[in-house]
Amino acid sequence: MENELQNLFKYSRDAVLCVKDGRVLFANSSAAELFGSDLSGESASKHLPAHLLGANAGSFVSCADIIGRPCTVAAVQWKKALVLTFQPESQPRAKTDFLSDGLIASMMSALCNIGFAMDLISERLEKKDAESRRCASIVYHNYYTLKHLIGNMSTTLAFDAGTAAFLPRSTDLARLCSELVSTSELMLKGKARINFSTDRGELIANVDPDLIERLVLNLLANSGRHTPPDGQITLGLKSGQGKAVISVDDTGSGIPPQILKNVFTGYKMSLGSSLTRQPSGGLGLGICRGIAEMHGGSIIIESREGIGTSVRVLLPLDGSTFAQHTASPIPSMENILTEFSDILTSSDYARELMD
Repeated sequence: MENELQNLFKYSRDAVLCVKDGRVLFANSSAAELFGSDLSGESASKHLPAHLLGANAGSFVSCADIIGRPCTVAAVQWKKALVLTFQPESQPRAKTDFLSDGLIASMMSALCNIGFAMDLISERLEKKDAESRRCASIVYHNYYTLKHLIGNMSTTLAFDAGTAAFLPRSTDLARLCSELVSTSELMLKGKARINFSTDRGELIANVDPDLIERLVLNLLANSGRHTPPDGQITLGLKSGQGKAVISVDDTGSGIPPQILKNVFTGYKMSLGSSLTRQPSGGLGLGICRGIAEMHGGSIIIESREGIGTSVRVLLPLDGSTFAQHTASPIPSMENILTEFSDILTSSDYARELMD
């Protein structure tokens, strides 16, 4: 097996480790350079975070800090061993390197649609007819689409600069997730089926509820975009080994391998990818990663084309740091309308809904 690994990865420019029975079986020269020494024969848990070694998946992508350097990690189970490939991320990133022609084009398209619809509305303001209401819904739809884009850009910049707001407080994750599913299902009726699965009547965690809400909505929106109406999306919540695990599983189209390896840095994907053509600009999963890491957690994604995608967000539970009050878990309709703007249609943004 070691000879096979040598033949496959000895000259790879990517850092590659193979872990078997808790020890590093193989490390190529790029891995030795990344970690500062050849780890062959050493205990894997001394050098790798638990979420990589304990992931119950045949193959997945995740993130980890290696010797203080952020890396995207691709892993695959092979002959009862775990093969991990590390791609160090450039640091620091330029503040505008996430912008792409596709992202700017999405923004300009939304703005043009708003201007055109506003002209139509101005001509019909005195006519309280169905056409005026239809035009108003177009304005609202494009407003929330633009808000989504700008929000993603602003959040990405804040993560890069280390200025993102973080206000953790004692929050019932079970109730928050349940409320999000109920409201999301109502909004996405006929577009996606969402279930909530948990064995916890209550799960209190010290988190920023606004950020967790955004993370969950982002993951549900991703699944909703790529899962047909007759498919299934399941939001799960469980706990174990001092962690809360929020999961989103779908039976959608899945993510191609060449895109999966870049999902946490969507702004670096090719302009031809289906993700960068989405109104979110391909920034959503990178934001989810940032939210998880702000909480001291991690995110793992497993996907198969034509089968579906599974996302796991692991958040540490530490009762000793809980605030004195419990945050209200009532979802924000404003956030739902924003995060789902590329799934909903203009008719879903009728003026009656805005009122």
